[in-house]
Amino acid sequence: MDNNIKNWDDIYSANKAGCFMNYPNDNFVTLFFQNKKHINTSGKCLDYGFGSANNSEFLLQHMGELFGIEISKSCLEIANKRLSKFTNYHPDNFFIDGDNKCFNGCFDLVVAWQMLYYNDKAGLNSSIDKLFNYLKVNGILICTLITPKDVKVKHSTMVDKDTYLIDKRIPHQEGCMVFSPKTDKDFIKLFARFEIVDHGYYERASFLFENTTSEYYLVAKKHD
Repeated sequence: MDNNIKNWDDIYSANKAGCFMNYPNDNFVTLFFQNKKHINTSGKCLDYGFGSANNSEFLLQHMGELFGIEISKSCLEIANKRLSKFTNYHPDNFFIDGDNKCFNGCFDLVVAWQMLYYNDKAGLNSSIDKLFNYLKVNGILICTLITPKDVKVKHSTMVDKDTYLIDKRIPHQEGCMVFSPKTDKDFIKLFARFEIVDHGYYERASFLFENTTSEYYLVAKKHD
């Protein structure tokens, strides 16, 4: 996991692999609006693993107050440069993981988009428990994990059950560890503490194998 942190700081600091996204993820935006009736949009939101802050920019315009957590210090600079134009952006709300204040029971919405799978099983379970605790009762989690069809699994070596180490065929992520549940049932089991609102998968198949992406998605509620 230390290697994951090092790799991602290198990726974002050098703007490798097109990591700076100009727009919010379209699948995320669709899920947000499809499930808007479940979300207290005047409340607090956490963008967990905000990366290039592309989804953060969207969330600032649709939630009452936004917070962010990342493992890469370079992302703080990216977020500040990108989001400072918004009057409801507060740089003190953005943290490096481990440096954040106690967030338990704070958030109406937690978004962990395209990042939780950069984990081993223990790290993933710990992150899911953390996000559950961060939510208020009836708060909503929106997140993704990769499926076994994703290029990051295909271009990797298995090191443990459902756990892979990305190889040199994805040079900007070589050495990163990822976790991919084999089936949708395995995926849902990881979120047993939540009430499932919606789940499924998104897939973009390419005739160029290296461009294929495949991800489970989840919308879930913290129940009483």
